[in-house]
Amino acid sequence: WRKVPQINNNWYLIGTTTNPYFIDTEYLYTNPVGDFVLYYKVRAKDMGNHLSEYSNEVSCRAEGSNKIKAPTKDIIDYSLSQNYPNPFNPTTKISYVLQEDSKVSIKIYDMLGTEVAELVNEIKPAGLYETTFDASSLSSGVYVYRITALSGDRILFSQSKQMILLK
Repeated sequence: WRKVPQINNNWYLIGTTTNPYFIDTEYLYTNPVGDFVLYYKVRAKDMGNHLSEYSNEVSCRAEGSNKIKAPTKDIIDYSLSQNYPNPFNPTTKISYVLQEDSKVSIKIYDMLGTEVAELVNEIKPAGLYETTFDASSLSSGVYVYRITALSGDRILFSQSKQMILLK
């Protein structure tokens, strides 16, 4: 959960993960100065869907960013985040992390497996990225997005997730 008092004082769920870490891709964290003070808190859900109490709040300073790229030394692993918002209409953001320089492809498929869009197809250095998918020309439904990161012919990372377009 994240709160940005400079915008409003509400808490917003910004994501879920089964990893022991979560990367908030909407802000670049700065030390010691920044445009915003951000507050975070977390809670856990067990296999029986029981929720814990919220953690204590933590804060940090950050700058808003439309170009997301983290320094290589901070990259832990490859990852593909759930698109946000989801469901969406007509645009959504997809964030991903590259552990090393890779030829990256992100494609969108309908439920029949037909490719309907290609968002990324280029070599990118290690880092944290965000791309926007505009589905204004598509009909409502469930779509799959897939990232593939290559080094030569070797697949370094490949993962798919589902998203819902509601018009």
